[in-house]
Amino acid sequence: MKNILLILVLTVAAGYRLVAQNPWSLERCVNHARDNSIAIKQSRLGIERAQVSAEQALHNRYPRLNASLNYGLNFGRTIDPVTNDFETQSITTNSLGLNTGMVLFNGGSVRNTISQSRINVQSATLDAQQFSDDLALNVVQYYLAILFAEDRLVNARLQLETTTQQLDQMDRMIAVGTRPEGDRLEIVAQQARDEQSIATIENTVNTNKLLLKQLLRLTIDEPFDIARPPDDALQPSIISENLVAVYNHALNNRADIRSGDFKVQSAEYGIKLAKANYLPTISIGGNLNSLFSSLGRRITGYNDINVPQEIIFNGQSATIEIPTTVPLTGKNPYFSQLNENIGYGVGLGLSIPIYNNYSAKAQVRQAEIAVEAAKLEADQTKETLKNNIQTALNELRATANTYEVSKRATAASRLAYDNTKIKFDLGSANTFELLSSKNRLDIAVTEELLSRYDYIFRSKVVDYYLGRPIRLN
Repeated sequence: MKNILLILVLTVAAGYRLVAQNPWSLERCVNHARDNSIAIKQSRLGIERAQVSAEQALHNRYPRLNASLNYGLNFGRTIDPVTNDFETQSITTNSLGLNTGMVLFNGGSVRNTISQSRINVQSATLDAQQFSDDLALNVVQYYLAILFAEDRLVNARLQLETTTQQLDQMDRMIAVGTRPEGDRLEIVAQQARDEQSIATIENTVNTNKLLLKQLLRLTIDEPFDIARPPDDALQPSIISENLVAVYNHALNNRADIRSGDFKVQSAEYGIKLAKANYLPTISIGGNLNSLFSSLGRRITGYNDINVPQEIIFNGQSATIEIPTTVPLTGKNPYFSQLNENIGYGVGLGLSIPIYNNYSAKAQVRQAEIAVEAAKLEADQTKETLKNNIQTALNELRATANTYEVSKRATAASRLAYDNTKIKFDLGSANTFELLSSKNRLDIAVTEELLSRYDYIFRSKVVDYYLGRPIRLN
């Protein structure tokens, strides 16, 4: 049992060392999320489907070619397909055929379908790219949430350490008689609150790591920890562009905007395809076929015989023999029949639409509505983009101001706490005043951390709209 426990402890320790030795950087998280996201894999399938459709549309301009092979066994009275004679015995038949055909003109449907399918491939590719960019921003959000929680945990442990030092100092003062016994009770309560805060924040760290791990689609038992970037890397990006500059850049470069424009073009080709139903269709075709019958016969030779023939001469009946050549027949071989029974033909077809129950006109109108819907969707995407950029820039400026104010508030709270600590040591401040000052400092530090990471994330959101790589720099 001791050996088993030792092995378990060593295994767990090795796992933690592996996590510590191989932490996940932000870049690694983003790349792994992109490689393993089910939604991205689905979007790649969408690209592949569009490419297959484009390939099919391209081949529609070529002639089609099909072969057929039929085998039959007939009983009783039936027709020999080779001689078209009625037969009353079992017949085995076999037919082979080859046919081809192509559309010469159909109102430009083939050409327009090819153009539309190529546009659909570009649109699907841009949709996949946009989802990949959105996923990277989500990873950054989870990553920063872990860093923020870890910094809060470090601060909470420092708070506990400070409280413990204060309790030790209070015990020494009580021991020499400069403080009453009751003064330590509030510090003990503060120590318990600090320990409770550490437990809560540790749970937050673990929860945030779990959320990122789920986003990365890692296995349940896989150890996971993130790599902490240098402190100088945890700084917000400097954004100097105004709303117009950011919006114009996003409008010209974002994948979802370009995809929306391609969707409008694709819908416009849909109108051309629908209008082709008003025009005639000209097609050409040809076929080649042959037959085999088990009753098929062929001449294998000739035999000279005398055929008796009764004649009447001068009222008298007489029989004479007439020499006659009679053909001899035998079974006709399979390939010989196929060669003898070859038939072929070509044809030219013209289909003129006259009235098809309003279907052509309805399809055109449906296509026109699809164009309007695509335009509205593209306009809505641009409007949403403009609103999101406005919000992002406003939040960036607000968090920048909040961060600067919070830094000053932390500095002032630290000075106030140091001053209260000096008074407490001199005996001119009580325990309540000391702990109140300490709590205000703790709150100020937490708010500074929150505003700092909020500022960093808001700057990354603006970087995202500017098309900059999503990384901590």
